[in-house]
Amino acid sequence: MKSKFIFLGCGAVSKCCIYYLPQFFKMDYSQVIIIDKDKNSFNFPTIKNAIKRGANIIHYTITKYNIQTLLDKIIKVNEYDIVIDLTTNTPTYTILKECRIRKLLYINTSIEDDNPLTITKNCPINNSIFLQHINLLAITNKTSNNDDNITSIVEFGMNPGLISVFVKQGIINLTKNVLKYQIRNNSLNKQLLRYYKNKDHKNLAQLLDIKAIHCSEIDTQIPKKKPKQPFINTWSAVGLITEGIEPAEIQIGTHEKILPFKKSNVSQIIPQLITTKTPGKDIHIKSIVPLNINPNGDVEFTYIEGRCIHHGEGISLNRYIGSFQYSPTMHYVYKLNPITDKLLDNFSEQQLIDISENPQKWKVLNVYEDKLHGYDNIGALFVFDKNPITNVKEPFSFWTGSILHTDYTKNILKDKYFGPTIIQVMAGILSGIHWMIKNKNSGITFGEDLDDNYIIKLSKKFLGKYYSGPVDKNFKLQSTTLDKLIVKGSDKTYTNVSDL
Repeated sequence: MKSKFIFLGCGAVSKCCIYYLPQFFKMDYSQVIIIDKDKNSFNFPTIKNAIKRGANIIHYTITKYNIQTLLDKIIKVNEYDIVIDLTTNTPTYTILKECRIRKLLYINTSIEDDNPLTITKNCPINNSIFLQHINLLAITNKTSNNDDNITSIVEFGMNPGLISVFVKQGIINLTKNVLKYQIRNNSLNKQLLRYYKNKDHKNLAQLLDIKAIHCSEIDTQIPKKKPKQPFINTWSAVGLITEGIEPAEIQIGTHEKILPFKKSNVSQIIPQLITTKTPGKDIHIKSIVPLNINPNGDVEFTYIEGRCIHHGEGISLNRYIGSFQYSPTMHYVYKLNPITDKLLDNFSEQQLIDISENPQKWKVLNVYEDKLHGYDNIGALFVFDKNPITNVKEPFSFWTGSILHTDYTKNILKDKYFGPTIIQVMAGILSGIHWMIKNKNSGITFGEDLDDNYIIKLSKKFLGKYYSGPVDKNFKLQSTTLDKLIVKGSDKTYTNVSDL
């Protein structure tokens, strides 16, 4: 292929993607262009190696006023060049619009804003990902035509991104287990079989009666020696701070009757979607996630109380499998690495904002410099109040996702640079680009729109153990509703959903 790979931003994820490009594509590094506002970002070993092999670097600060100059006069783009937007605090709407006008294939992992980060409590909807999605769809409608609707993949890394693939695969794999049980017991549900054959995830979710879907994640990675910077993370420190201090955004399932928040502390954007005045980092929810793989090769689970940081997958999954008649509750439950978890509580919101604006005060950890060691396990937890396989009225959960340890990344992938978190994001991005090259005229697409089997086939090698199966029966969530599962950050006053 001859298209240019244009990387906007050269942070940890870009460095990782550039390193792994040859494992996904037949390409030459002379096709790679890397743009970043910080010259120091080009000094990492994988970037130095890419430069030696022909990659081009451009020291440039991207703004809404100069993106046209960058594309037309500096890079001199051609149709179907590939723009990989991995920037933070940049004008996503403008970048996307200019790429679509020029028929450039485009992918990002998040929707960014070039306005200064502020503490927002008065009108949470202004910071909502729901509103961002509405704006992106409007831009797409104005830059599309019936003959050529260039593909733009929005929010496709790990989560958002692969997590939607995990949801689709998990629903199918669970249904397969249900059908096997029914066939053995001569109780086949023909409607379920029909939905299964058609990969009708929406109707399968409703028929299985999934009450909640958690994007459940635990990060156990720690560095051998703590860096000097006051704030660290295993992925974008700026991204985490931005998402963390913004309001939580929760998809409310049709089974939810009451919310553990005062009416004045929540806003209902549309039916089934609320934002909270409480920052997502301060709302903790109970969930279940794999902890490790024991010496026998079995997956061992654990309970977590993770942060409800808002993410785009909840919004797009609600569009994909939800309706006004049926929808599961959907949100993120994130147990951060032990060091960052403490740091988020130690700093005030204003201190976190100040840190995010000063690159000298934060660091994204990596294996090469910091000797990271540990797991990042992330997937979709399907929560039930009745076992869908046996129909027994008891708590039941099913989990589909990636269990990735640094031992695997170092010994199997032979990667001495990057940790599990960054590699999982890379796997989503590069598999997404691969799909996009073969589907150039699909318009704006979210994770649910991509072929899940195609994506898993490409990314599975980089996900460690890809598990899709029941949760250990010793680990049960005793409720499927938010009033019971939120363990911190709720109010003592409850609100009826019908009163919103």
